[in-house]
Amino acid sequence: MRCTILSFALLFIACGGGSYNQGKDGWGTDSGVPSDTDTDTDSDTDTDTDTDTDTDTDTDTDTDTDTDTDTDTNAGDCGNDYDPVDLTGWTRNYTVNENGDAGTMTMSSLGTGWDQQGNEVYMVMEDASFTSGNTATMYHNIACDFQNVGGLYATSWSSSGTAIDPTLGQPTAFAMEGSHTPAYRYLPDESEVGSIGSWTYSFDMSLYESAQGMDLGAATLAGTFVEVGFVTVNLDGQDVEGYRLTNTFTMDYPGYDPTGLGLPELMQGQFSRNSYVEQVWIAGVGLYSETHQADYDDGSTFTSTKQLDSVSGLTPIQ
Repeated sequence: MRCTILSFALLFIACGGGSYNQGKDGWGTDSGVPSDTDTDTDSDTDTDTDTDTDTDTDTDTDTDTDTDTDTDTNAGDCGNDYDPVDLTGWTRNYTVNENGDAGTMTMSSLGTGWDQQGNEVYMVMEDASFTSGNTATMYHNIACDFQNVGGLYATSWSSSGTAIDPTLGQPTAFAMEGSHTPAYRYLPDESEVGSIGSWTYSFDMSLYESAQGMDLGAATLAGTFVEVGFVTVNLDGQDVEGYRLTNTFTMDYPGYDPTGLGLPELMQGQFSRNSYVEQVWIAGVGLYSETHQADYDDGSTFTSTKQLDSVSGLTPIQ
């Protein structure tokens, strides 16, 4: 069962409370129309084909400029500037560190797709590599205004890559999937930013080891997001305003039975942990920074950081 154990090791570290999935361990969507969705597609190309052969000198200098002064700042479908998952063509590059293992990560939008529950979602990819040789490519599924409650919600995820066996020093491939019941909100509706104060969540995260076809049961997560105001941060030499959040949560995993007999004494991998996450989000850009500290019931700890280095295809909104 070494592959499964390694998969869990990477899963509950690389996925330990990131920007989308707090067990992500990470992002069904209610695909109904979000509030204030700017669907104005009028390109105003003025297709007037009148050749006006009248020999008078009227040159038909139509002066209608129609500059469309609509001030909506997000041209996507969801309209949440603090994580523009509904926009495409962007990438964000981060420096990351997990328990002293330094690495880099690139996040990019993949447009819309379907999650494991058959719901239409926005998809974001994380591609990370570490000095140790660990690698992970993760796909997050994100819902907008889930069940008619404003905000962005993480619904499910999948992850694959290689984890280095700490004993043999050899890379082992893994593939995992997880889904949240219910989806949980990681950002409030844009109209609530700075005024919502706090919100709570709880969900079960079903786990599946797709490399070996194993149903790994479910972990239970519960926590509270708290707004802590705004802070000035520097992005590409420009001072911009960042939206600060903390997330305090617990995660309890009862373990899995590799025999499939369902006997409590055969369960493996069970654990509990308490986590604290601090995040900064920039309107128009998305996640700027993240720090995660976790304490496990066996006395071990986990620390990770994520810092935005560069971004393309997105511009801060101030």
